[in-house]
Amino acid sequence: MIALLLTIVAAFAPPLPVQYQIDVWSRVWGIDARIARAVIHVESRGNPRAVSRTGDYGLFQVNCVTWRRAANVRSCAELLSPARNIMLGTWILSKYQRRYRFPSDAKRFPSNAGSTWACRCGGDHVWISHYNQGGHVSSRGKAYGAVIRQIVTKRAQRPLPAIPRS
Repeated sequence: MIALLLTIVAAFAPPLPVQYQIDVWSRVWGIDARIARAVIHVESRGNPRAVSRTGDYGLFQVNCVTWRRAANVRSCAELLSPARNIMLGTWILSKYQRRYRFPSDAKRFPSNAGSTWACRCGGDHVWISHYNQGGHVSSRGKAYGAVIRQIVTKRAQRPLPAIPRS
């Protein structure tokens, strides 16, 4: 059902500035836009054409093989469209947020409020690590989560670097 909604919206949505798309889709899926921007910054440095050697595509570095079926992705090249990638990346973030717990508004929490970033799975990492690692979180995933948390909490007053227009 969600995949069908994503496909329909993507087909009829006019191209919008990338920052605006991040804000809109973050609100739609109930996540903090600062977290989405931080993930984009860490994953692709804002390059909408980024492709990794492991099959991750676009701004959010969405893995084509992992998410193809759930998101109704016909071709991996679809994920290079900033609009499609942002829609899908924010949806994936919302799935991990709901599953592993995090209050939506990051600015309410000072950087030392570890329990608000804690993962419900019982691991000693922050919930966002699952975006990078999936089910099992390694030391690399822990470092990834720590970087995202630092970006969001330290830069709550300052905006992240602008993402190039598509």
